[in-house]
Amino acid sequence: MQDNGNTALHAAGSNGHLDVTRVLLEKGANLRAADASCSTALHIAAKSEYLNIVQYLGDSFAPIDMRNAKKETVLLVAAFEGHEKIVRFLIEQGAGIGVWDTEGKTALDIATVNGSTAIIQVLKDRAERKKLVFSIPHIELNTVFFDR
Repeated sequence: MQDNGNTALHAAGSNGHLDVTRVLLEKGANLRAADASCSTALHIAAKSEYLNIVQYLGDSFAPIDMRNAKKETVLLVAAFEGHEKIVRFLIEQGAGIGVWDTEGKTALDIATVNGSTAIIQVLKDRAERKKLVFSIPHIELNTVFFDR
């Protein structure tokens, strides 16, 4: 482990080394190990756009909804980076699409700000299929709406 908390698994994920990732997991690498920003190897692989590593870690039961220090899940990271294929995979794996980060942004919010139309559509399709309502963190539960 390095001073910044990076493990060998983080390094393999950030550099696209699938074979090294496999060996590390076979030798018992911790899928939940977090670096100084509380990011897992799965966060790092998603940010670095290594779909094959994201798939392998996901198939190895890496925690896809674990949050880093900014409260970002892997889906939020992939949406921010504009990595549509990774977003699709994470959604297929059951990643929560209604969660928000420390700024109150969901993956849909992030994709909208970034103009990632393909990711926006993927998220909306998933929400429609599951009939999910995106959370709105700035509205208090006791807020009353009146028709005028």
